[in-house]
Amino acid sequence: MNKRIFVSIVFLLSLLLLTACNVSEKDALGNAELALEQTLEMEPMEGTAEGEDFTYYIPSGFTVDEDIEGSNNVVLNDKEQLYILFVNPFEQDDSKVVFESTLLSYNNVLINESFMKDNKFVYLIIDKEQQKEGEYEVTFGIGGVKITTVTDTNNMEDSVRKMVEIVSSVYLEGEE
Repeated sequence: MNKRIFVSIVFLLSLLLLTACNVSEKDALGNAELALEQTLEMEPMEGTAEGEDFTYYIPSGFTVDEDIEGSNNVVLNDKEQLYILFVNPFEQDDSKVVFESTLLSYNNVLINESFMKDNKFVYLIIDKEQQKEGEYEVTFGIGGVKITTVTDTNNMEDSVRKMVEIVSSVYLEGEE
């Protein structure tokens, strides 16, 4: 009888712990917005990698999966989570062109936040994935530079922090 009670208690505690580890959609979205604000206040990271005509920072644990020659696209990998960095050298930091074209490709936008900060057009778009339940496509950008990934509620905040660090660090050759 005591063994049965012990097993029941362990099971209930395990279930409670698993439930507590899952972040709700509402909390994840709020945490993502907070991560955006906090990370934007930091100094941009020093570039650690080079693209076609630009340098950028790669967070610890990230690898370059593919640097698409002849383009300004880089595919980054962080523990099987892919990030696509897109750099349009013809659009300035205050441009809305990439943002507007990106927004057209989404169907279920949960967050569409954009604003000017230090003469830069900054945006965060979070769209609920249609193909896979519980996943979200997240895009962060500044002017003509953006990065996109697919994540879940448990990893959304961390993904946004890393995305802001990467995009904020992009330095185009010939920029002053």
